Amino acid sequence: GSQYSCIYCYCTLHSRSYCFLLIIYVKTVSQNN
Repeated sequence: GSQYSCIYCYCTLHSRSYCFLLIIYVKTVSQNN
């Protein structure tokens, strides 16, 4: 939860598009694991 929030905030400060892609990547990895 906290880690996900930090990633979201960090990406939002730099690039929303990159943040969106990173979130999808994190979700995919989480489902695989």
